[in-house]
Amino acid sequence: MKTGATTPEDKRDDGEIKTDLAQANPMMELEQVTALMSHEMKQRIAATIIYAQAAARWLSASPPNLEEARRALDGIVLTSTRFNEFLDRTHRAVSRGSRSSD
Repeated sequence: MKTGATTPEDKRDDGEIKTDLAQANPMMELEQVTALMSHEMKQRIAATIIYAQAAARWLSASPPNLEEARRALDGIVLTSTRFNEFLDRTHRAVSRGSRSSD
């Protein structure tokens, strides 16, 4: 599924995100939580942009390299799936935190 280019999302895996969220103090300042979430979201968006640009380059080649374009598009799907999972985990963590403070 790799396109040959290192993407920002390659630098961290889901395990590191889980660790970050698990270590977060439930009383963490809103700015810290927002910064963590913003960082993770920006990484996923940047990876999606990189994969889309790679797919466009492969399709623009003469002749188009459909296999590499397909791999880049697979990268978009993978990155989007991981982003969705991150949002789901974040929602669960926040929901648990708000229930325990009630």
